[in-house]
Amino acid sequence: MPERFSDSKDDLLMRSLIRTYAIEGRAANGKPTGKFFLDFNGVKGVSKEVVQTHLKLLPFEADAYLDEKLKGLWDHWDVNK
Repeated sequence: MPERFSDSKDDLLMRSLIRTYAIEGRAANGKPTGKFFLDFNGVKGVSKEVVQTHLKLLPFEADAYLDEKLKGLWDHWDVNK
C-alpha cells in the first residue's frame, strides 16, 4: 500500500481499489515498483461491485450487464491499450 494511502481515513476508495483490484508493477529485476494499475479484470471486478451496490443488481444480472457494456467502454477509455 502506498504510504500516502495507508493512514488516510479520507481515501477509503483508493485503499479498497489498491487492496482488492489493483496490480503492482514490476521492474525489470522483478522487484515491485510501487506503481499500481487496473487491468481489464480489475476494472471488471470494481464495476461488478459498483453495479451490484448502486444499481441493486444480483450477481448474475451484474455479469450480464457488464458483458453487454464493459468491453466497449474499456476499448474506448484504455488509452494505453
